[in-house]
Amino acid sequence: MNTQLKEIAKVWPNIQGVFSVPHNEKNYNNLVNLLDSLIDEVGNNEHHPLS
Repeated sequence: MNTQLKEIAKVWPNIQGVFSVPHNEKNYNNLVNLLDSLIDEVGNNEHHPLS
């Protein structure tokens, strides 16, 4: 396994909910809330690490 995949495997349990397709309304709403928080955090800052 290459180095990048090893790093992803370490953090995957914590981020898998963000990078998976929502299969129900609860999962969808959780992702919408996360996106809203991301927009609040980043705003119009094109240089923000999360932009």
